[in-house]
Amino acid sequence: IDDLADYEITKELSFEEKVAKLTACDKQSSCQDGLLDVVSVRGAFHLGQIRVGLGNADLLCQCREATITLKKNFAVQIDGEPWRQSQSTLQIRRKPDRATMLHRSVADNGGVESEVTKLLNWANEKEIIDQSQYAEIMGEFSRRAEFKKVKKQQDKTW
Repeated sequence: IDDLADYEITKELSFEEKVAKLTACDKQSSCQDGLLDVVSVRGAFHLGQIRVGLGNADLLCQCREATITLKKNFAVQIDGEPWRQSQSTLQIRRKPDRATMLHRSVADNGGVESEVTKLLNWANEKEIIDQSQYAEIMGEFSRRAEFKKVKKQQDKTW
């Protein structure tokens, strides 16, 4: 971990405690936070349970980038694409231009998110708005949609 200086961590903490503090998953995941969620899946059966909604991946930590060293051939899957990876080092980091993530909620509101996305794509293609305006509007729209979804989930738990 190279950016320990960026955090306010007291000198009394051991290296292990600093690592634990920096990688703690004490905040809720968000498509807008700029962090990657590192999760663990225990096998094909567990993956099947997750896929049908009977299980969850185990959240290990959140980070801006991750380095994974494979010491032998290993089955991997990144972003839905499976392959057999030979011994190597994988570096995973976010692209500089953030992707806008929208949640599916057609049942909740008749597909408004889809229509707004189509409208903004149209405006960008017709050069009514430029790419930076498109990215800013979509980012804010996505943030609001996510906030609304989280609030709705919290309301259900009360």
